[in-house]
Amino acid sequence: MTDTVSLLQDLIKCPSVTPKEEGILNVLEKILIPMGFTCERMIFGEGEEQVQNLYAKKGSGNPHFCFAGHVDVVPEGKGWTYPPFGAEIHDGRLYGRGAMDMKSGIACFIKAVEDFSFDKGAISLLITGNEEGLATYGTPAMLDELIRRGESWTACLVGEPCGTEKVGELIKTGRRGSLNAVLTVTGKSGHTGYPHLAVNAVEALTDILAEIRKPLDKGSDNFEPSTLSVTSIDVGNPAANVIPSVARAMFNCRFNDLHTFDDLDWLLREKIEMVSEKSGVSYVLETECSSNAFLIPQGEFLKQVVESIKEVTGITPVESTAGGTSDARFIYKHCPVLECGIPGQNMHGPDESIAVADIDTQVKVYRRILEKFFA
Repeated sequence: MTDTVSLLQDLIKCPSVTPKEEGILNVLEKILIPMGFTCERMIFGEGEEQVQNLYAKKGSGNPHFCFAGHVDVVPEGKGWTYPPFGAEIHDGRLYGRGAMDMKSGIACFIKAVEDFSFDKGAISLLITGNEEGLATYGTPAMLDELIRRGESWTACLVGEPCGTEKVGELIKTGRRGSLNAVLTVTGKSGHTGYPHLAVNAVEALTDILAEIRKPLDKGSDNFEPSTLSVTSIDVGNPAANVIPSVARAMFNCRFNDLHTFDDLDWLLREKIEMVSEKSGVSYVLETECSSNAFLIPQGEFLKQVVESIKEVTGITPVESTAGGTSDARFIYKHCPVLECGIPGQNMHGPDESIAVADIDTQVKVYRRILEKFFA
C-alpha cells in the first residue's frame, strides 16, 4: 500500500522547476503502472523548451473521470528555513516547494484511487510539466493530441490548492479571464529646462495608466469586479535633465464574465486613444489573452463534489471564482471541471508547507468523490 506522505516527499525531492522533469514522472509511473494504469509520456517542444507530460489511464469508455494536475513548480527563491527540496517534516508540517502547489494533490489522488474498483468506465490522470510556465507544451498540447485520437472525458477534477485554512472550505467553480499587455508610448525628447518644447512620454504614460486603472465594472453574480494591475514601467533614461521620448509599461487585467478579451481590448484602446490624443503622444498596445472568464454550470458533478466534501469534513464548501488562473481554463471547453485541493495559504512563497494531518483528509475527500461519481 502506498504511503501518501512518503510519496509526496519523493515528489518534492525532485526539483522539477518549470519545465524540468528531474525524474518526477518516473516516480509516478512506478506507482501507477502496478495499479493497472497505462502510462504514456507525451513530449512536446524542442531543446530547453521541451516539456514531458504524463497521461495515465485505467479502464475504457464512459463515465470517464479525469484528474488533472502539474508536477512542475516555481523556482525556490530565498528565505527558506528548511531545504526547499528536502521534504522535511517539522512540527506536523511537511515543507518543500510544491507541497501545496500542487504535488500534494497528485499524491492524495493516487492514494485515493489505489485500491478503488469500478465496474465500467475509466479513470485517467492528465499530468503536465508546464503549468507554471506558458503552458503551450503542457495541458493544451496534451488535450489537442488526445482529442485528435478520439479521447473524451465526462468530468475533470483539478487538484490545485483551494482555500487557506481547512480542507474542503472552498472549491473553484470557474476562473476569471486574464489579459496581458505591453503599452509603449512615444513622445518627443527634450531638455527639462524647456518642457514646452518636448512631449513627455513618462507623464503621458502615467496619465494613461491612471485612466485605464479606473474601475472596469462592479462585478457580476458569480465574479468579483475586474482588476487591472500595472506590473512594470520602463524608461531607460540615465539623465535627470532629459525628458524621455519613449516609455513602456506592462499590465495584467483579470476580468469577469461581463467582458470577453475582444471587447476588453477594444475598451482599453478607446481609453488609451482618448488620453494619448490630449497628451500629443503616439502609442502601441500589444495584448494577449490566456483565457476568457468561465463558469461551470450547476450540475451533477458539482453536486457530487460538494456532498463529498461535506460528508468527509462537515464543511459546505464556498464556490469561488477568485484568484488567478489554472489549467482548468483549457479543460472547461471539453468537460465540466472543478478545482479541489489542499489549503494553499503560502504557495509560491518561502517555507511552502502543508499540515501532514490534512493529507489523509484530502485523500478521503477524493475517494468519496470517486465513489459518488461511479455509483
